[in-house]
Amino acid sequence: MTLLLLLSLAVLAGGSGAVLELTSIAAFDSLVARLDADANTTAMIAFTAPWCSHCVALKPEWDAAATKMKNSGVTWARVDATRLRSLAALFSVRGYPSLVHLHGRDARHVAVPEHSRTALVAYAALAWRSFPPMPPAEGPWGVWPRVYSLGLRSLEALALTLAPLIHFVTRSNSGDAVGDGGDDSDGGLPLAVAQGIAVCAAITALVACLIGTAVCSGKKSRKGGPKRAKTR
Repeated sequence: MTLLLLLSLAVLAGGSGAVLELTSIAAFDSLVARLDADANTTAMIAFTAPWCSHCVALKPEWDAAATKMKNSGVTWARVDATRLRSLAALFSVRGYPSLVHLHGRDARHVAVPEHSRTALVAYAALAWRSFPPMPPAEGPWGVWPRVYSLGLRSLEALALTLAPLIHFVTRSNSGDAVGDGGDDSDGGLPLAVAQGIAVCAAITALVACLIGTAVCSGKKSRKGGPKRAKTR
């Protein structure tokens, strides 16, 4: 069972070496399953962004700490939070780098005086026991973080679905014919721009649905509210 979980982690994460690169919610779920299966294992997760200079400085220290503790039962993982926003939402990530420690279903924000390999190893080895876990409502298994993450995942999926269609329509309207011997990348919107438009459209639709739901709920509550007794 443990071997199967390790193999699934390697396939889903898409990373190699001492640091596990989490690239999907499925990879995170596999990591959690491994932690649930063995109470002696823990995980350190770094949420980073490519443009963050502090994240760039953290990378060699994080990699060195992971290498030093490779066979200690601690999984060192990294997440590009700009690409996997739905996972970052589970931990309410608001800045970079954000470091998280997992022990079973207990999540902690990593508190270290500096992002050095020595400080990181000391925290992962023992110091984490001195810090309380996140409140259940704020952790990755809280209701609102899960709802927020699910919403982001839905938007991401919708964007991936709509973007190629938007790209195709704009290419067709620009007069480019598929198979005319020209460069398929010419004409129309770039795929990245199309994805942005798809995300904006999805967000607009979601906001409209929420407003409509709120308005309907308000009308129902006014109609079905308790009636006051007439006084003489």
